[in-house]
Amino acid sequence: MNKIIESAKFVVDNSQQVTINSQEVDVFCDYFNHEHIKHWFDEAPFDIRKLSIKDRLHFLLVFNAISFSYWGDPKWNIKYNSEELDGAYGMIGAVGRAIENILPILDARYLSSISKSTFFKILEGNIV
Repeated sequence: MNKIIESAKFVVDNSQQVTINSQEVDVFCDYFNHEHIKHWFDEAPFDIRKLSIKDRLHFLLVFNAISFSYWGDPKWNIKYNSEELDGAYGMIGAVGRAIENILPILDARYLSSISKSTFFKILEGNIV
């Protein structure tokens, strides 16, 4: 048995407030076309796939290490390739912009000694 179905079996069998309309699940499955789903790499403002496998891993480590709360008043955003980006895509754009500006942001030694002003420059956007 599929592990997902197996793990959800108790909830499905004992749920009192929620039911599953099996006919609609079948309709959805007939309609759903997974060939149109894109990986977020394909939608990201910086082409992460152009990096080596090692640098992709470093990119993801840096991105996740510096991700922060993206809302506020005003909401943080950056300009990247003439486009305003916020949230996770803004952060991807900021890291990508640093790479394009030949900052070794994917190098742990560089990051261990990066100055506050350089880091602020990497994240430069509409707010300080």
